[in-house]
Amino acid sequence: MKVLRVFCAALALACTAWSAHADSTAAIKAECAKQLKLPPAGCACIATKADEELSEAQQFLLIATVTENTADRPEGLRELTPEEVEEVFGFLGSAPSACAGATQTKPTG
Repeated sequence: MKVLRVFCAALALACTAWSAHADSTAAIKAECAKQLKLPPAGCACIATKADEELSEAQQFLLIATVTENTADRPEGLRELTPEEVEEVFGFLGSAPSACAGATQTKPTG
């Protein structure tokens, strides 16, 4: 019975992490489309880059920043080193141009 409880707790933790990841990805895509006016391919590129290049805490700060959620921004800052915060703002500056190619279709032929 104890093993079952441990398994259920681990499963609940994994589901929570997956849900938080899905929420982060959706928030990044939504804000990208709204603020940058990029098509879905460009916003998907930015969300993928954020997932690959930023930690969960950095993504939290990224979302709090782009949504102008000033209530959550201080909490996000407390969890990060100054270098990690710099990475987030560097990402904000570089990701849109890095993903601009994802918005264009390549000519065939």
